[in-house]
Amino acid sequence: MKIAILDDNRAYAGVLKEILVFKGHNAKVFFNGLELLKDKFLLQFDMIIIDLYLPDQYGLSIIRELKEKNVTAVMVIASNEFTEMVYKRLREIGIRYMLKKPFVFDDLNRIILSIGKVERLIGDFIEDENTKKRVLLLASGANYKVLHNVKIISKSDLENRSDDFDMNETCLMTEMSLKDLLLNLPKFKEIQARKKLPKIIIPVLEDIATLSSLLEERVEQRDALLSFSYVIDLKYLMS
Repeated sequence: MKIAILDDNRAYAGVLKEILVFKGHNAKVFFNGLELLKDKFLLQFDMIIIDLYLPDQYGLSIIRELKEKNVTAVMVIASNEFTEMVYKRLREIGIRYMLKKPFVFDDLNRIILSIGKVERLIGDFIEDENTKKRVLLLASGANYKVLHNVKIISKSDLENRSDDFDMNETCLMTEMSLKDLLLNLPKFKEIQARKKLPKIIIPVLEDIATLSSLLEERVEQRDALLSFSYVIDLKYLMS
């Protein structure tokens, strides 16, 4: 895995890099946000570990700039402390992984290993020619290499061009919220009834706990969703 470490504490960052390299990863250290943002291999990182409080720039602003550059790497935020306000803000902008410094490598390794598990599960879904379930929901997503060569489609593509799809291919649908997904269930069922759906992978914006809560009192929608879809959640696999 290619991992970037953004931390102004040179000794701490150096030790973390040594551990990651020893474990077989390709790690690179950056001591300020500008160095990271200008790196020519920025889009190739699978994970970026970001110190929340840097002398030159606040971690939240770096995260925003990374997202503006379409960086899809898993972002792990490290800090000596997380106030309730900061924690809430990080969750709002899609950050799911926060480690309190000094953290032990096992804490980080759980995230790394879980990404590998999800990669294998996605690969199994893509390669399974006999599966009757046509949708894979990815909650709490990451930069999965197995998806890099998958055809990207939008909801309108599925609605307007469903007859053009090869039923043996796998498509990646643009991110949607769980509420949008539930609203579109009738459309998926209609297309499935008319012509078999291609395999579709949908990254959703919320985690599996939110999905469970949302479906708790919607039995009909829950049964419809689970009848033709799998659900994978990275944080669930970490537990």
